Amino acid sequence: MSSSSWQHPFVNIFKHFDINSAKKCVKNGDVSTFIDRDLKSIVYRIRGLVPANNYIQFPSESLNQSLCLTGRLYYLLFRPMFDKCFCIHIDILTYEKHLIRISLSNLYRELKVTQASIQFPYMTTGTDIHWSVLCLDLHTILLTYMTNEHYHMIKSFQLCGNMFVKNCFTSQFLYEPGIDSDTAKRTGLT
Repeated sequence: MSSSSWQHPFVNIFKHFDINSAKKCVKNGDVSTFIDRDLKSIVYRIRGLVPANNYIQFPSESLNQSLCLTGRLYYLLFRPMFDKCFCIHIDILTYEKHLIRISLSNLYRELKVTQASIQFPYMTTGTDIHWSVLCLDLHTILLTYMTNEHYHMIKSFQLCGNMFVKNCFTSQFLYEPGIDSDTAKRTGLT
């Protein structure tokens, strides 16, 4: 049995790494919980004037620890705050033993690729911002923008305010929105 078999079919990161544990997660700045009316569930609100000072980070000590999440797909259920800046940083360890940071932010105006990072702009249209499921295929991103790097695992990630977050997951499987588990089983989807 593979050492990463516990990660299949997916890892519920907030639950598995216990978002309420100071040993496994850092919540810095203005991070709070409340019940969202739309989701009818507890969500995390990350807000503040400087996004880098207000964040949720896994693991708590990203220099000395690693999440070792091998799922190539990173899912985030989130809602950006209207007219506020936010950033998502995911630190990837490649098979070539390089650390690559993949970032997504509405602060970025264009795609930027360096030797150690990839920055994606996040554009919103209009004033009506809804809950969204963001799915990043980390394996394909590396193959597309850094052809000599191959995805191995997520070392750490940081969600920097201003956003609402319900949860995040990793998986090897691409989940299709709108398909419930009964339909998936009936049609043979994994």
